[in-house]
Amino acid sequence: MRRSFNEIGKEIRLNKILKNNRALVFAFDHGVEHGPKDFPEDIIDPRVIIRKVVEAEVDAIMTTVGIASMTYDLWGGKIPLIIKITGKTSLRPEQQRLLQSVFGYVRDAVALGADAVAATVYWGSEYEDQMLNTWFTIRLTAERFGLPALQLAYPRGSAIKNMYDKEVVKYGVRAAIESGADLIKTYYTCLLYTSPSPRD
Repeated sequence: MRRSFNEIGKEIRLNKILKNNRALVFAFDHGVEHGPKDFPEDIIDPRVIIRKVVEAEVDAIMTTVGIASMTYDLWGGKIPLIIKITGKTSLRPEQQRLLQSVFGYVRDAVALGADAVAATVYWGSEYEDQMLNTWFTIRLTAERFGLPALQLAYPRGSAIKNMYDKEVVKYGVRAAIESGADLIKTYYTCLLYTSPSPRD
């Protein structure tokens, strides 16, 4: 049976990111999520960081539309790009920090020549429904354009005692799979791993 154009496009893009079914993806959305405090003075310029990452030959870069447009001459034609199109700032009230908002559109990722899009779902958050609505809109739109959709599947919420607990993380991953994620980013779990301060 003949495959659709979007199926072919998705497979080609996934193969660019997943070399030998593995990928080292450099996540670079900290400027939005945490603000400038995460960056020492000598590397606060995004171009300095992206240049180092390209030289290190990672498998893909995940970043925002703004950073991608400022650095396209460094990564373009060299490393696959994943555009993260949800986000939040730490400036918002504490009680709303388990909500990711729209921070770009699939059409922005297509225009920039991206190979995938990404969005966060905080499984267990009181805003889970809202983020799922956003996720499904993103995923279905990406599907039409042959773009893989990466879900940052992070279990967080008042009912979750330890978001790094192996069973909790497995639950979040299962939910991400069942919601149609092509790729998943989640927490690293280890028996010796003790709960550090939460970071994306």
